[in-house]
Amino acid sequence: MAAKKNGKNEAQPRKAGSPGGPRKPSVLIDDTEFVKVWQASSSIADVAKHFNIEDATILNQKAVRMRKHSVPLKSMRGGPRVDYSELIVLATELAPEAS
Repeated sequence: MAAKKNGKNEAQPRKAGSPGGPRKPSVLIDDTEFVKVWQASSSIADVAKHFNIEDATILNQKAVRMRKHSVPLKSMRGGPRVDYSELIVLATELAPEAS
């Protein structure tokens, strides 16, 4: 329950062992800026880097909320896209010979 100070409720920080863990610091990102950066980026990691945010989860949550309000944000994966064709060639070259 929130403690009262001067007749007003004040949120108390959660302890590390409490349900939900400690509260994350709030991040204020301008919605217009967010949409511009999101639509121009190739991954959520790029968006997080732009806004200097370690936990990209909050950015994905912001995108989900905006989509619920009919903002047509593109879908993205968390990290940069992987070119598997190059990895297939590399793994084939490095594979031991079948006897």
